[in-house]
Amino acid sequence: MAKGSEEESWLRPVDFSRRLEGLELTIGPAARLCGITVRQLAHWTDVGHIPYIDDGRNRVYNYAAIEKAALIIQALEKSYSLNGAAEAAQAFLDRRSAEQAELEAMPIEELQARIVARTYRLQELASRIRKDPVARPMAAVSHPITRPTAPAEESHLVSTGVARLIVFFQSHPNTVFNAGEIASFLLRQTEEVAEDLETLAGRRFLSRLVYPAGNVYRFLSGR
Repeated sequence: MAKGSEEESWLRPVDFSRRLEGLELTIGPAARLCGITVRQLAHWTDVGHIPYIDDGRNRVYNYAAIEKAALIIQALEKSYSLNGAAEAAQAFLDRRSAEQAELEAMPIEELQARIVARTYRLQELASRIRKDPVARPMAAVSHPITRPTAPAEESHLVSTGVARLIVFFQSHPNTVFNAGEIASFLLRQTEEVAEDLETLAGRRFLSRLVYPAGNVYRFLSGR
């Protein structure tokens, strides 16, 4: 079959994010996935920084353990000590868990209000994306947002792709997402979301975590 034929047009990127939750690897593959040595991972486990499952023969690492190792690596790259990196990684995970629990318990009306509130900083953030078309429509909004936003106005403010992503990540500052998850939430095409995510990552609005199953992204709260 010829490449790019109409018969292939129905194919879409595969989202393994949910399946990764059931991932279990022994120490060798886990270390390779994290980009560290077996000795490093064994040491981090020995000192209690990385959880593992004892299957009676081997140490087995699940997705949560590998994610924590990846977060520790990020902190080490910022010159944290190992203990400091582990504490920073755990604090990140604890904040994310608390945020997820809060969002799950939040009434939909309050959740919508929180998302709208996040648009207060949207003009300033979007204006920094010099080469993206979102900067122009945002500049056209002449009045400050100082009152409850009417539905039509709210739609105008968050309708563009990059702007909606900024609002989305500001509303979930301690959570990582892949393009497929965000596309489902925002009702957009995964390919379009992936392009916008790369735009924001390239301009340091997001940090990118690279995994074999695909990249995940997190908001850089200092922006």
